[in-house]
This record gives sequence, C-alpha cells and structure tokens, in this order.
Amino acid sequence: MPPFTGGFFILNMIAIPNNIFMQLLAESVLKNSSEEINYVSSSLALSNLLEDRCDVAIFPSLDLLQHKELFISGRNAISFDGYFSNQYIYFKENEKKIQELYLRGDLSKNEIILSKILFRENYNSDVNIIIDTKSFEIGSKNYLVSGNENFSDNLFKKGISFCDEICDLLDAPYVNYVIASKRRESILEINKLFVDAENKVENYLKTSADAKIGKALKTELLNNFNSFYFEMTEIESDSLKEILRICYYQGLAEELFEINFV
Repeated sequence: MPPFTGGFFILNMIAIPNNIFMQLLAESVLKNSSEEINYVSSSLALSNLLEDRCDVAIFPSLDLLQHKELFISGRNAISFDGYFSNQYIYFKENEKKIQELYLRGDLSKNEIILSKILFRENYNSDVNIIIDTKSFEIGSKNYLVSGNENFSDNLFKKGISFCDEICDLLDAPYVNYVIASKRRESILEINKLFVDAENKVENYLKTSADAKIGKALKTELLNNFNSFYFEMTEIESDSLKEILRICYYQGLAEELFEINFV
C-alpha cells in the first residue's frame, strides 16, 4: 500500500493494459511522475490491484461488476466514441448468419460480455464465443480483435469498430477502461496527476511520438483524436452506469450498485 508522507499518499505503482492508447497516456502523463508503470494484459490489471501489487490500476469497465467496493476516478477514464478504437470486428466473407465469433488479442470481460449483447441486439444472433489462439486468417472467420494487433499493417481499416457499435447501442460514449484503487486517497492523487490529460496526450503526439509509434499510426491517431477521450464527464459517468445496468438486465450481473466515484 502507498505510504503516508506529510499527510498525503505517494503513488508507487500503477498497473495499466499494454495497448497504444495506454502507452500514449503513460508517455505523456505518467512518465515524468514518481510512479512506476507496470504494463500488463487487460485481464490482469485488476488482479494486480487486488493483490496489492500496485496502488492504482486502469482496467476494463466491466470488471466493476464483481468489485463494487473499489474507488473509481470520477475525473478520468479511457472512452471511445467513433471509428478509431481499440477493438475491431472482421467479418467472414459471404456469411448470412453469424454463428461463431473468434476473439483474439488483449481480451477481457468487456469483449466477451459485450460481444454477446451486441450480436444479440444488433445481429439477432446468439453467437458462440471462441477464444482464438491460431494464426489470424482474415475473411475466413468472424473475428473480434482487441489491442495493438489491429494496427499492424493498417489492419483496422478492413474492420468495423467494435467500440463504435457499442456506442450506437448505448447512444453514448463507450467507457472502455476505468481508473481504480482500494483507497480514496490514491484516487485523489491520481486525479491531480491526470489534470489536462487530453491536451498532454495531444501535445505528445504532435511533438514526440514518432520514434515510439511510427509516423503512419501517429497520423491516424491525430486525425481521429476526437474518437477517444481521457476525461470522465457526466456523459461518460452516465454511460458507464448504463452499461452496468444493461449487464444486470441481461442477467450478467447479480445486482445494481452505486459506483464509488471520487
């Protein structure tokens, strides 16, 4: 746990998923602070927090379904509202009825749960979810790919934004990741650190990102900068509440609860 120093908490470690959007956040907002950054898979970020291996974790929003006791930043999150996002669907060619969906990449509860809901609501299909570990054969199967694999050789341009589809379902931005801690004081500190995060990310992209991500991806990120957000406004907080409500009414959560926003 973080120690006391002069009446306030020092954050020692933050666990974040290893994808391009988190890397931008780390390089522009966190790198010059005192925290050590631990890149992990999205599915392991929460366990790092629960097992006290970090003070703050950024993890997929539906992990809250089993951990309502955690304190959540009411100032910042990682949300998407547009074509450019962290997950893409690639459909099998000439298939009229979608029966199977192969999930690959940096997977979490969000992709598993929300794909079931999305295909039931939008495609009238109770798809069979299969975790894919084989070679990626685009066009031969229906895929949902999460993470950086989408941006290899501009693959995402052949897909449909999963996040955009979820936004249409919610009629609101999709809060993909939340920032959480066991301690309220840690969230108060992280809120201070994340002040003006979007401008810091944009400035980093414009001035320093070439060596890390390459010019082509940098251009795509800048051209689509209004598709992803790092602030939690009332719109995002309401959207987060709504997506948890949907999970409850779909029988995927045991109860409705109030989020401990700080």
